Amino acid sequence: MSKKIIVISLAAIILVAFCSVVFISYTHANPEDSTDIKPDIQEPTVKLSETESINGDANNIKTPKTIKEKIVELFPDMDIESLKPRAEPDWFIKGKTYQIYENAITKKGKKYRIKVDSDSEEIIQFYPLYGMHQKKGELEISLEDAEIIARKLLRNITGDKADYYINNSVITSSYFQNTTADVRYTRIRNGIPYLTNGIKFCIDPMNGDVLGYSKFWLDIENITFPSSEPDITLDEAKKIVETTVNEKYPGTVKSFTFKSSQEGLDTINLCWNDDPVLLYYEKEMPIRLVWPFFFQVELNENPEEEPDNHRIHYLTVVDAHSGEILELYYEDISIDARKQFRENDID
Repeated sequence: MSKKIIVISLAAIILVAFCSVVFISYTHANPEDSTDIKPDIQEPTVKLSETESINGDANNIKTPKTIKEKIVELFPDMDIESLKPRAEPDWFIKGKTYQIYENAITKKGKKYRIKVDSDSEEIIQFYPLYGMHQKKGELEISLEDAEIIARKLLRNITGDKADYYINNSVITSSYFQNTTADVRYTRIRNGIPYLTNGIKFCIDPMNGDVLGYSKFWLDIENITFPSSEPDITLDEAKKIVETTVNEKYPGTVKSFTFKSSQEGLDTINLCWNDDPVLLYYEKEMPIRLVWPFFFQVELNENPEEEPDNHRIHYLTVVDAHSGEILELYYEDISIDARKQFRENDID
C-alpha cells in the first residue's frame, strides 16, 4: 500500500504536534550569520538548579525534588492525587522508559499529559488533553515576550543546562491563528540544523500562560560528523528523485514541484539526519548530512486531479554526500533506509 503524506514537517513526526508553526515572523538567531551561537559547547554535567519557579520567583530550596514536586512547581494548582504514572517504553531504545502521567488534573479541572524521562527525572513534555486552540482574541503577548517566557520555563525545567540548549539552537517564534505564540529551539551544529532535535513551547498570547512544552534532544556526544559542505547539490538531489520516479512511472509525470519539509521555512535546507534508528544502527558511521523536502507532481493525464494547493506532498530525504535516497514514498515506491533495522531489537 503506498504511503501518501499530507503536508507535515519531519519534526512533527517525533515531536508531538501540540502546536503548529506556520510562519516565522520573529527570529532570535540565524544559523548562518549569528555571532552568539556556540555549537561546540559541551553539555554540562552539573545537577539541575532547583531555585527558579515558572513564574520567576526565586527560592532557596537546594535539596533534590521528587518528580511530583517538580510537576506541582510547574502547575501550582495541580491535584497531586491525580499524578499516577505508568511506564512507557521508548519506541527505539530497548530498556529505555518514560513515566507518563496521562490524566494529571488541576483543581480547575484541566487535564494534562505529562512525560518524564525515567533516568534524569526531567519533565520532557506536557500539553493539555483538550482546549489548546479554542481561545481567540486580541494579542497581548509579543513574540519577543513569548521567547522570554519560554526561556524562563526552560531554565526552570533544565536548570544549569539551559544555556547549553540556548547556545546550541536557532530560536524562532510565530503566532498560530491567534491561538498560540509558538517558540521553537532548533538544534544546530556548524550552522546546520538537525532534522528533528529541538524544543518547542506553546504560549497563550492573551495571558502568557505556557500551554505546551516538548523536548527532543538526543545524546550525540560520541557521534562523528562529516563535512558540512555537500557533495550533492540541491538541484542534483531533486534530479535523483525525478529520475527515480520517472524510471518507475515513465511518461506519467508532467512536472515536479519541490517544497521545504521543515516547519515554518520556505527554503529547502541541509540538515543533520538525527533519526534515532539510523543513529543507533549506523553508529560506526558519521551522521548523515541530508536534503529533506516534499515534492508534488502534475500528471500528464489526470482529469480528477486536485488544485495545486490540495495536491499531495510526498516526502523524500537524500544523502547530501552519497546521493543515496534514504526516504521516498510515491505510489508503489517505498524507500526507507530504516526498514532493514526496524524488526531488530535495539540492545
